Order: sequence, then structure tokens, then C-alpha cells
Amino acid sequence: MISPEMNSSRLWIVLISLIAFAVHARTLTGELVYQDNLVAGHAQFANVQITDVVRSASQAISQPDKSATAGWEVLPPLLRAFSPLFGKHSVHALHALSLLVHILAVLALLRLARTLGLPDFAARAAALLFALHPASVESTAWISALSSPLAGLFALLALDHFERARSRNESSILAGLAFLLALLSNSLALAALPIAVYLWWSPLDPDARRSGTRALAPLFIALAAAWLMGSAAHGSLSAGFLGTLRSSPPATAPVVLSQVEVLGTTAELLAWPTDPTLFRPLQLRPTASDPAILWGWGALALLILCRLLAARRQAKDLSRASVLLLLSLAPLALAGPWMPVYPVFDDHIYLTLAFFALFVATLLAMLPKLASSIGAGLLLLFFTTVTVRWIPTWSNNLELLSTAATSTPDSPHAQWVYAYALIESNRQTGNPETLDTALSTIERAQDLLDLSKEGGSRITASPVDFLNTNLALAACLLALAETEGYDDYQTPREVFQAIIDSRPEVVEAHIGLGIAAREMGELDVAEASIRTALELDAESAEARRLLGELLMESERWKEAQEQFEHANIIHPANLDSRVWLARAYLQQGWIERAEEQAHIAHQLAPLYPEPMTLLGILQLKRGEPRTALDWIDRALKSDPQNSFARIQRGYAFQALGDIQNAMVEFKRAADLEAESFEAFYSLGNSLLLMNEPEVAAEQFKTAYKLHTPAEDRAPFRAALAEQFAGAAHIQFKFAGVDFQREDFEAARFWVDLALTSDPGHGGALHLDGVLARQAGEPERALGAFYAAAQEIPDSFQIYHDLGYLLLELGHPFEAVPNLERALELVPETPNSPAAAARLREKIEASLEKIRGG
Repeated sequence: MISPEMNSSRLWIVLISLIAFAVHARTLTGELVYQDNLVAGHAQFANVQITDVVRSASQAISQPDKSATAGWEVLPPLLRAFSPLFGKHSVHALHALSLLVHILAVLALLRLARTLGLPDFAARAAALLFALHPASVESTAWISALSSPLAGLFALLALDHFERARSRNESSILAGLAFLLALLSNSLALAALPIAVYLWWSPLDPDARRSGTRALAPLFIALAAAWLMGSAAHGSLSAGFLGTLRSSPPATAPVVLSQVEVLGTTAELLAWPTDPTLFRPLQLRPTASDPAILWGWGALALLILCRLLAARRQAKDLSRASVLLLLSLAPLALAGPWMPVYPVFDDHIYLTLAFFALFVATLLAMLPKLASSIGAGLLLLFFTTVTVRWIPTWSNNLELLSTAATSTPDSPHAQWVYAYALIESNRQTGNPETLDTALSTIERAQDLLDLSKEGGSRITASPVDFLNTNLALAACLLALAETEGYDDYQTPREVFQAIIDSRPEVVEAHIGLGIAAREMGELDVAEASIRTALELDAESAEARRLLGELLMESERWKEAQEQFEHANIIHPANLDSRVWLARAYLQQGWIERAEEQAHIAHQLAPLYPEPMTLLGILQLKRGEPRTALDWIDRALKSDPQNSFARIQRGYAFQALGDIQNAMVEFKRAADLEAESFEAFYSLGNSLLLMNEPEVAAEQFKTAYKLHTPAEDRAPFRAALAEQFAGAAHIQFKFAGVDFQREDFEAARFWVDLALTSDPGHGGALHLDGVLARQAGEPERALGAFYAAAQEIPDSFQIYHDLGYLLLELGHPFEAVPNLERALELVPETPNSPAAAARLREKIEASLEKIRGG
């Protein structure tokens, strides 16, 4: 039979869970934010395949989490790997997973509080304070922080099972298993061990100490197992726990003062969370009057006071709660003077937050009933208000990092991280204003870094900040170079090279140099730089993708395909890699494989036009132009200015026999992108089909001008020569294009062709003379100029060239009438009358010299 007490307990469990869910529910709609893309893996899949899940899970087991602080933190990436199976929009599934773990941790604290013998009021108040505290937002809204609530959940369960086993003088396998899972989630769960030792030692209950020793054994066994796993994964015994927390330079302050600052920063966040933020930099040179130091000493004094008060009033619950709160910070204390610049992220103190809630609830329970209820209500209202205000900040990357940069204006770290977010936003939106903001933000970071070098400066900076600020500057300059009207790749290239000269191990610098070199046409340099990046980090998905793109440009389709496939294994949610892999498959004629990748890319970004355009191309390959039109129209709905999609729409109309609409689409594409060879070429073909060869020739001329690779022009030139056989005036236009780009051999081909078609074509005769003169054949040039002058008697240029050629050949008196005729024909140029005047002066000077001689 179920007792009323049990019914009440279940009701409270449901009620607390619903309250926690209601307050944090908005986190479910969040996007990937700061560093989430590094840990989310393929979690952006809309319809993930089980094979992808298994592959990602295998990676989580075989490779240490690079974002982990230490140990073998395998449980969070394992759960992230399987989360897409629980929801179509798996980013939301990941947020749901974080919220679920937090709610379970809240219930675990409720259970532990009851196991420790706290009154129902204190246990429930502790659970609600833990659930609604603003410091819990980071752990529910930030996918990257999943390790902290996981570790907190299992640490609380381990302590609950330990305490139950201790009271019975038994060992609990569940306690050891839960502690192992906590350590495999986050090494900061190590705090559970000193807490368990204190509960066993129990100065308030010596009899329990003597009889509960067996309960500790599973915890130490779990600790040893986790240490060995972490050491094996990192290849170092020192990295078994807290090893990589020591990666930052040592603080210059005394160890005690640094520890007090950590305690003070944590105490302020827990007790007065009025201004939550992402970054809380520690001062490398703190003074005794710093707010964080004052908060730290105040927190220590309060805990000591509570300990003394509890001893005098025999309030063992408060005494125990104060000690447990202090012990929960043990892992951060172990970092000592080697603590990183940011040891107090909200999620780092997740377990401490649970024991803070337990401490406050225990303190409230000592007050009269009415006072304790009012106090708990006011606290919960205060925490909920701040939490609800803070959650929307985590909705997207720019919002979060803009807030971080504003709330910590003296942190170089916050500035360069925000700059990176702005650069990434520019890549997605093309909004140039974001780059202006990014540059000003980087300048702010550089100013702060300069200040940090000064003696007595209060600015906290690490070598990582100097490096990443320079990388952000180079990345911003690279993005600016890609913006229309800039095209300066030399400057970012020099910045990336300078970084490599001082830090040759920096993968991002080699990647950036490769991108800049590629845009400058230095493909060999670009490929060498990207391959160097891969030698440094074979698991760089970006380097794999970029190398694949370079291989595609040199038509090494199979090698490119292998790089894209590897990139997708490393980071299966990368949209660009999926699209490029589909292109590589398409180039090799593998339509079905290409369609599979294009569909995945479309699922990753339903509004992104490129996968839809690619699916349209694939339908054209299948002979389904109407289906192709449907996909391409969807792409153009997302991006009406997409010239490539316009061209593909033209091809679809061509396949349907609708040449008129095809021509309209090609013309739109040419208007949108004046440098598009394909647009002008396709427009020329359409005009030929409409029986308008003269107009088509103009489009082909533009296309021929844009067809820059010399080795690829010969087939195109032959096709044009065949198409416009006998049309000397058109052939002459193509000759002019090649002459202007100084491809004199090709120009000679066209001139000979034009003169074969029409031996009396004046323009071709003149150009024949110019080419002969350049080739060192003056007599041939002279004959061509005379013939051209007969055909075009009013050409200034012909008489000008003829006159000066006669001077060169030593025939000044023959040159005179030609130069006089040129003087009569000097073209009037309304936009530049000075140019005409200079021509006259030049010719008059030549004539005067001849006559004077």
C-alpha cells in the first residue's frame, strides 16, 4: 500500500521537475554557439544514419575529447553521438539531453539531501535552488558543457549510494560505478572523493566512521580505473587527472591569494549572480583590495562562522553543509598557481552549485518556519528572474559573444573570440558591416594585449590570446579580401606567414596561408601549405576539405573525393565538405552517391541554395528537367541573386526545348556576374539557336576574353573558328581579344583566318602588320599597312603606324605624307582633350625633325 508520505514525495519530484523544465525550456530552441561546433560532431543531421552514429561513437571511444580538461572524458561525446537518434532536429535533441541531465541531477540532489537526513523543506528548497540558479544556465544551454551536468549527476548519485552503504557498513558497487561514470564525464567530479572521505570521517558521528570503511573501497577502485584510462588515452600519467588544467602560464600572485581569488569569484557568482557572463578572467596580479579577493575572504569567514555557530548550537547539518561546500571546490584548488586564466566558467562549478544550494537550504531551515519560507521564496524569485533574463543570451553565437565582449571589456580573450564569431557571420551572410566590427574588436584586443605587457597592468592575457588575436586579424583581412572591391590577398598572406615564422606548429596559420595563396593563383604554394597543416593535424576537417578543393581544381577527382570523405568522417556536419564530396562524385559519374551527399547537405541547411542547385543538376543528368527546375527554383527562392543557379535554370529550359526562357536566364546570370564565362558562353549558344549569330558573337567574344587558362583555350578557339567560318569581321574581334592579352600566336591564328575569309579586311590587314612588325618582319608589316590604308583611308592608327615604320626603315620623306595624314585624323576625345593634344605635339615634333634634317 502506498503511504501518503510516498505520494507526497512523488508529487514533489514531478513538481520540481516541471518547474526546472519550465524555467529552462527556452534553451531547447538554441543554436550551436561558442565551441559547440567542436564537440557536436554530426549532431546537425536531420535524418542521421545508424552507421554515422556508430562511427562517431567509435571515435569517442578511441580518441580523447580534445576539449576535455583531463582524463578520458568519453561519456559526453558518446551521448552526443547517439543523441540524433532521438530527434529529427538533433541540435535541439542535444539541448534536450543537457536539460534532461540537469533535471536528473536536481532530483539526485533531492535524494542525497534526504539520505543525509535533512528535513523535507531543506531538501526540496535545495533542489529548487539548484534547478533555478543562474549558474546552471551554462550547463543546460551550452552543448559543449554537457560534461559538467553529467559529472554532477553521477557524482551526486555516487555520494548518495556511498552514504547509504556507509550507514550499513557495506560496499556499494553502484557507488563505484556512478563515481567512475562521473570521472569519465569530467575530471572535476574528483571533488566527490574528498566529500565522501569527510562523510566517512564524520567528526560529528565517530561510531559511523569506525563502521563505514568498506563503503570507500569502490570509490578508490573507480578512481584508479579512471586514472589509468585517462593516462592511456593521453599517453601520460600526469594527464590522468587535471593534467591539462596546468597548460596556462603560472600566475604571478602568491598561491594563497590566487586560491582566494578563485573562491571569491565562485562565491560572488553563487551568492550574487546579478550579471552572468561567459568569461570571468582571473587577475594574474591580484591585490588584497580586489572585489574577488574580498569576496573570497568573506566566503571563508562565513563558512568558518557557520561551522562555529553549528558547533555551539549543535546544528550538525549546517556544519556538514559548510564543509561539503568548501570541499566541492577541491579540484580547482589542486590546480594551484598553474590555474588557467578562466578556471571559473559556470559549468566548472556545477557540483559546487549543488552543495551551495544544499548549504543555503540548510541555513534557511534553521530560521523560523515563516521566515524560512519567505527567504526561500525571495531567493527562488531572484534566481529565476536572472536565469530567465540570461537564457536568451545563449540563443545564438553572436548574441552570446557580443554580450561576453561587452560584459568583460578588459578581456582580450573575449574580444578575439567575438571577432571570430563576426568573421564567421560574414561568411554566412555576406554583410560587410560585420567585418568592420570585427576589425575594431581585434584592435581593442591588440590594445589590451599591449597594456598587458606593461608593468603593473591589470589586464589578464596569455600566449594563446596573443596568437589568436593575430590569427583573427589575418582571418578578418582574408575575409575582407574576398569582399567585392578589396581583392588584397597579399596582406593576410604576409600576416599568416609572420605567424608561421614565429609559430610553425600553428595549424590555422598554414591553412590561412593556403587559402590566400590559392586566391593569388599560387596553387603549388597553397597545396604545400595545406599538406603541412595536415602533417601537423591529420584530423583537421577544414584542411582536408581545402586540400580536396585544390585537387578538384587540378581535376584529380579521386584524390579529392578521398579528402572530402575523410573530412566528413572527422566532422560529418560540415556543410561545405558534403557539397564538395557530391561534386567529386558527380565529376566521376556517380550520380546516386552525389545525390545522397547533396540530400544530406540539404538536410543540414534546408535554406542553403547550393545543395538544392546541385540536386537540380543531378536531376538534369538523370534526364528529369522538370524536377530539376523544381529544385533550382527552390534554390533561387533562397537566393534570387545566385548566378550559378540561374545558369542551371537556363539549362533546364534548354532541356525542355524552351530556348527563349533559357536565354532570359543566361542573360540574368551574365548581368549578375560579369566575370562568368559559363553565363556568356551559354547565352551565346542560345542566341545561335535563335538564329542571331551577330549578337551571339559578342557574347562569345566576352566568354573568350574570360576564358583565361591558355592551355584550355585551343579547343574553344577551334570551336569558335568552325562556328564563325568565313566571318572575317567576327574572327577579327577574337584576334583583338588575344592581342590585348598578349597571346600573339593566337592573334596570328585569327588574323590569318580573317584574311583567308576576306583578304581585303582592313582591320585584319592592320593587325597583320602590327604582328609582323613585332615579329621582326618590317617589310611584311609595311606591305600590310599600305594594304590596310587603301581599305580604310580614314584610319588615324594605320597612317600613324605606317609613318613611324617608314621612319624606322630609313624612309623619312615617304613617312611625311603618312604622318601628315595621321595628323589630320587625330581622333577628338571629348573625355580627354589633353591626349589628342599630346598626339598632335608628338607627330608635329617628328615632322619638324624630318624637315629640319
